[in-house]
Amino acid sequence: HLSTMGDPSEKIKVAKIVKYLMRLSDRISFNLADYILTFSISIADEICKIQKIKFSSKKFYYSEVIDTNLFKPKIKIESNLKQSMNLESKFVLFYHGKFHPFHGMEYFFEAFKKLYKLNNKVRLIVLSFPSGMEKVMLSKDISSHPGMIFLPPVKYERLADILQIADLWVGRFKYDIEGDTAFSTCGVEAMACGKPIITYDNFENSRVIKDGVNGLLVPGEDVSAIVNKIKPFLNENGKKKLEMMGLVARKTVFKEFSNKKLLKWIENN
Repeated sequence: HLSTMGDPSEKIKVAKIVKYLMRLSDRISFNLADYILTFSISIADEICKIQKIKFSSKKFYYSEVIDTNLFKPKIKIESNLKQSMNLESKFVLFYHGKFHPFHGMEYFFEAFKKLYKLNNKVRLIVLSFPSGMEKVMLSKDISSHPGMIFLPPVKYERLADILQIADLWVGRFKYDIEGDTAFSTCGVEAMACGKPIITYDNFENSRVIKDGVNGLLVPGEDVSAIVNKIKPFLNENGKKKLEMMGLVARKTVFKEFSNKKLLKWIENN
């Protein structure tokens, strides 16, 4: 309807009405609900502030939920994929998911180039090539980098197989309100597959990731910190340490993000 209207002022009026109705609908829905499922405690707090409801008046489940039967370590698939992609002797950094400005991947691209100079066996695999990412990559001389591997999108059921090739999964690195309010769903998928992750240190990330135990934490927007954190793991001993972190990462998923945990919460409430 908005696209067929000729008067710009009328379009603005209608847009404001639509926005108001959407907010009103949200307010009614949240106030009528007894149970609210959301990604994190930070988002739960934001909902309470925006919708003007008391946290204690609702039962919140604030966590990602992952199917741990689908996302799990698959040793044979990992071996076959690494062999077919010539990655057996390589150190594989892996990124998947939508590309958002608040992910701060430009910092990691710079760090990756420095890591490659230290060890040319480092590879950065990016699953998919989302719209808007090309400009960022080209501006950073990344798209033609010899250590970069771009994979096309895959079906969700296939994602767990592809994740097996990672030595370390790459998370977010930019301080931003959107990135600060929730832990990465894609990161949980990687952890469920027994892969440690590296991401920046904020409230939600540090609530899940214990540095050096089930993953790695660095200050946000700091290329040198990323390089220095990953550098000790580029040899075989380092990769073995990451494998041990990956085992703990999967245990973390069972404790914090499993579908069984959600079902138990539903049963108890």
